[in-house]
Amino acid sequence: EDDCDQLTQVLMSAEIKDMMNKKFNLMAHYGIDSVKTAYPKEKYYNAFEDNFRFQRTEYKSIKISVLDIDKELAAKMANDVVAYADSLIWRMRKSRGQKAYDLAQFEYARFDSITKTTTDSMNKLTKLGLYDYKVLSKDLNKAYYSALLKGKTDLANKIKQRMDLSAKYGIAYDELNLKLIHNVEQRSAMFYKVQEIKAELEQALPSKFIVESARVSEKKAYPRKSLIVLASTVSTFFLTLILLIFVDTVKKYF
Repeated sequence: EDDCDQLTQVLMSAEIKDMMNKKFNLMAHYGIDSVKTAYPKEKYYNAFEDNFRFQRTEYKSIKISVLDIDKELAAKMANDVVAYADSLIWRMRKSRGQKAYDLAQFEYARFDSITKTTTDSMNKLTKLGLYDYKVLSKDLNKAYYSALLKGKTDLANKIKQRMDLSAKYGIAYDELNLKLIHNVEQRSAMFYKVQEIKAELEQALPSKFIVESARVSEKKAYPRKSLIVLASTVSTFFLTLILLIFVDTVKKYF
C-alpha cells in the first residue's frame, strides 16, 4: 500500500467528511434535513462520495474533482479537503511517532540502567585487582614461577592468592566486560534513534505536495440543457423510425 492509497483512504474517511460538513454545512447544502431525513449521515456520506472524486493518476498523484452548483465553492472545497487531509495525516503520524519515541526512550533507559549496573559490578572486581582473565592469568603465572625460582616464598604465596581469586572471578569479569561493550553500543544506537524521532516530531512537514491548486471551472461540469434536449429528440426520432418500420413490415405480411 503506497502513499497514494493511504491519502485516498484518508480523503474518503468519515472524519474528513465530518470536517467538511462542519466547515461548509454540506448536509444542508445537499438538501438533507438532519431531523426529518432517515439516516441523514449515511445520505450525506453518499452525497459526498458522489460530488467529491479522488482519482489516482499515472504519475502517482491524486486528482481531486468537486462537483457543485456553485463553482467558486467547489474550488474552495477542493483546496480545503486537501488541507484537512494533510492535517489529519500529520496527527496520525505524530501519534505513531510519539509511541515510537516513548518506546525508544524506554529502551534507552533500559540499556543505560544495565550499563550502569554492569559498570558498578566490574568496578568492584577491579578493586580486587582483576582485569582481562587471560592476560591476568598469564601475568600471574609468570610472576608466581619467577618468585618460586628466586626462593621468595611469601611473595609466591601472595601471588597464589591472586591466582585463586582470578580463577574464581576472572571469567565473570570477562563476561561482564562483554556485556558492558554490547550495552554501551546499544545505548549509543538508541540515543541517536531517540534524537532522530524527536527531530521528526518537532518538524511539522507537509505530507502532500500540491502540483496545482484547485481553480474555478470555466464551464459547467454537468451536461448542458440543450444537449439533453437534443439527446431526447434523437432518441424519440429513432423510436418513431423503428415503430414505422415495424408497422410497415406487419402490413406486408398480414
